[in-house]
Amino acid sequence: MLAGQALRELNVGCAGLQALDRIGLNIDFDELRRSRAAVPDAVLICGKAEALPIADNALRCVYSTVTLPYTNIPQALREIWRVLAPGGTAHLRFHDWWMWRERTWRSLRRGNWKDVTFQAYTLLNSQFLWFGTVMRFPLRRSRLESYQSPELVRHLLQRAGFGDVVVKRDHPHLRAFAAKPCSIFELSHR
Repeated sequence: MLAGQALRELNVGCAGLQALDRIGLNIDFDELRRSRAAVPDAVLICGKAEALPIADNALRCVYSTVTLPYTNIPQALREIWRVLAPGGTAHLRFHDWWMWRERTWRSLRRGNWKDVTFQAYTLLNSQFLWFGTVMRFPLRRSRLESYQSPELVRHLLQRAGFGDVVVKRDHPHLRAFAAKPCSIFELSHR
C-alpha cells in the first residue's frame, strides 16, 4: 500500500494526468504508458477503483473523469472515501442518463439489436445502484456499465459517507463534487 506526504492527489483512470504530485491509477497498461509519456515523474499504479492500493486517509483529493460508470460504483466510492483524509475532496464525472437515451435511440434507428440489448442491461444496472448493488452483463461477465442521474449520484455519494455533495449536468456527463467530513459531528449534521 502506498502512503506518505508526497502522495496527495489520485487520478482514477489517469485521464488528463498533468500535475506531478498526482498518482495515476488505471486497470489498462496501455493507458498507463500514455500517462507515463505525458507525465514522466508521476506515480502510476495498475489497479482497480474498487480496491485502491493506498493507505487510509492518505489523500487530499481524488479525481475521476468518467471511469466510475465502468466500475462497481458503490464499492469504488467507499474506497475513495477510505483513502481521502478528513476534509479531502472528490471531483468525479459520471455518465448522464441522457447519454443512455441518445445511444439507445441511435441503436434502435440503426437496428443494432445487440447494442439495444446491452443498453437494456445498463438501464437495469443503473436501477440496481439505488440499492447499492450492481450486476455484470450476463452475456459478457467482464463488462460492467451504468448511467446515472444527478439524484442517483447524490444518493450514492451520501451513502458512501460524503458530505457537501454538489452534482451538475455538463452534457453529456454529470460533474460531482463531494467532501469527506472532518469529524463525526459533521457527518451526523449533513
